[in-house]
Amino acid sequence: MKLHKLIPFQRTIQDTRRQTQKSTRNILAGLSVYRQLFGQAQARQDQGAAKIKTFDNILAAWELTREEIPTAKKSLRIEICTWIATACLMLIGATTTSSGWVILQLATVAFVCLFAVTARVWKYRILDQEQFVPFKYWIIGKKTNEGGEK
Repeated sequence: MKLHKLIPFQRTIQDTRRQTQKSTRNILAGLSVYRQLFGQAQARQDQGAAKIKTFDNILAAWELTREEIPTAKKSLRIEICTWIATACLMLIGATTTSSGWVILQLATVAFVCLFAVTARVWKYRILDQEQFVPFKYWIIGKKTNEGGEK
């Protein structure tokens, strides 16, 4: 092969590499802005959780009174059962179909249902134990007294 035919090809590769590096730097610069915004949002969320120190504040934030707790717990149990049933139906539907696209859709709905169940169980536990634990600590099982006073 002649050398003069390879030189334009090498230039094309080098130009493509430079463009890729430039694009990567731009993407990373854009992501750093989102990382900063996420950090600020996390700090605000932590401050908000720190403000909720007593169980009565939680009830006020959820617009509940102590007399309404049994009704709210019953309602949460019904919601949990409904979401679990929906997730089960979606998973059964996903296993009985042969279309990949339908399986993906049903599995996605089932995943959302399971997340809804998790959120309801967290709220139910707070009402049952009369002690606030931030969701992020509850989900990892961390025992914290950060705003967990009765």
